Amino acid sequence: MPSTLTVFNKRIHAIIFFNKPPKDINTICQTCMYFKKRLEITSADPK
Repeated sequence: MPSTLTVFNKRIHAIIFFNKPPKDINTICQTCMYFKKRLEITSADPK
């Protein structure tokens, strides 16, 4: 299930985002700018 995998990856990236500084995110997510972009939107969202 691609959708399930996407949700899983987003959840993992969200955990990293909230536990690591943005600079570390840039290093970890060199090949996943999509998630980085999504996380910027998610982090701005109250939920």
